[in-house]
Amino acid sequence: IGLIGFAGAPWTLACYMIEGKGSKDFINTRKALWSSHKWFMELIKTLIVHIADKLEMQAKAGADILMIFDSWSHMIPNNFFNECSIRPTAEIIDILRSRNISVPVIGFPFKAGASIVKYSFESKVDCIALDWSVDLTWAIKNINKDVAIQGNLDPASLIPLPSDFLRKNVLTILDIMKDRKFIFNVGHGLTPECKINNVKKVI
Repeated sequence: IGLIGFAGAPWTLACYMIEGKGSKDFINTRKALWSSHKWFMELIKTLIVHIADKLEMQAKAGADILMIFDSWSHMIPNNFFNECSIRPTAEIIDILRSRNISVPVIGFPFKAGASIVKYSFESKVDCIALDWSVDLTWAIKNINKDVAIQGNLDPASLIPLPSDFLRKNVLTILDIMKDRKFIFNVGHGLTPECKINNVKKVI
């Protein structure tokens, strides 16, 4: 059984720090990015160092793989996506590798749309996690073929009573991904409402 270590990505942590809570649009974070850009990027740089420290500790404590969750990456204005998501992820991985942390790293730019492609080539992740909105046929054609893919079953599909529809969905995902390095998973975690029998059915 593999042990996964994880941390929030710099952008996502900055969102919570600036808003002080969750948000539908993270307007204060985006406003800070535009109005206080130099300060904002200094915050990102500071977070990069602390996130790398946290992931290093987890790897040294026995984590077999590390995961960086950018749960609010879809809130990044497109022209800032590289410096707020891709480059910080690459810098975290560079720090880890410089400290002889060699375990694989999964990156999860949640709902990042077409930016996922550039992320897959430039973030230095070993695996990219996909949410349920991503067309897997599109993903295998466009995402860096040297990077493994993880995902993308909708966790909401595990809430209703077990059905043949769930089985067909799982088999479709497996069929599409049969020729790629692939980790079957849900697209962003199980919800409290999910039914354990559905999880067993998927397995």
